[in-house]
Amino acid sequence: MASHFNREIDFKIFENEWKNNKNQKKIILAFLAFLLFVALYSLIIIIIKIAFKQSYFDFLLKNSKNNNINEENVAGIFFGNYLATNTIIAIGFLISFYLIFKSYVISIKKNSFHLLSNSSKIIFFIFSFVSFYNVYLLFKGISEGFNNVLAGDIMDYFYIILLVAYGFLLKQYDLIRNKYFKIYVEENARILSEELARNLTSGSMSNNFVPFDQFISNMMYEQQRRAQSGSQTNRTYENFDQQKSQVPSEEKDEQIKKLNNLSRENLNKIAEKLEIFGYESMNKDELVEKIYRIYLAQKTENSN
Repeated sequence: MASHFNREIDFKIFENEWKNNKNQKKIILAFLAFLLFVALYSLIIIIIKIAFKQSYFDFLLKNSKNNNINEENVAGIFFGNYLATNTIIAIGFLISFYLIFKSYVISIKKNSFHLLSNSSKIIFFIFSFVSFYNVYLLFKGISEGFNNVLAGDIMDYFYIILLVAYGFLLKQYDLIRNKYFKIYVEENARILSEELARNLTSGSMSNNFVPFDQFISNMMYEQQRRAQSGSQTNRTYENFDQQKSQVPSEEKDEQIKKLNNLSRENLNKIAEKLEIFGYESMNKDELVEKIYRIYLAQKTENSN
């Protein structure tokens, strides 16, 4: 009978971790509140600037030392620089708030907090650029003869302070998300390796066996495994020669035989899920040896 990898993660590990650290919820809610605040703050600036647009134009025309400046130039500055930056921030933070809030609700319902969104980093870079750009515009305006500022401009300069607060909250949020994602990846990897070792040991693998089906659609898992493959691979194989010498040759021959009995298609599927680099170009003997190495390394780790 064909064997299948049908074990699933026990999500109680997330639930228990969440209950044991109540500050995590406070940090996430504070981060969400901050995202919403910055979005609303930017919208208020936009409303103020539009409401006092003509006063803004008159102010710039009156205080500019550049005699060639006209209302058309001022309009270009207003819409192209000052208003556009506030609009970008408002939209960016609203999108970030929506994505993170949605992922938070899903995580709570499913007790799987690795699903928390990480989209906020993109917004952080945009916010940083706009914040420093506003400071640049301030000094540029002063150098061109604008000896005073309006309320909307003053509110723009507070973005720098908000940027510092945002960076702190973002770091705390990412620490929480990365912790749960690490738990999820390690639990997936443990189940995968144990099932492979169990099926090799029991001899229940056959050509009808299609391994790791439950992981095929898990792109998050694939991405994280790929990012960690360098350090993980080195750690897994560095003592392989020592491990191999401790395994009776009869046992090794038996496990190698079980793998050799699999079709190339199923060996490729195993290699893909174990992220064996270049498995497509390996001959069958080389691929079997690579898979056996992973099995042996995992068996040694479990015994320790």
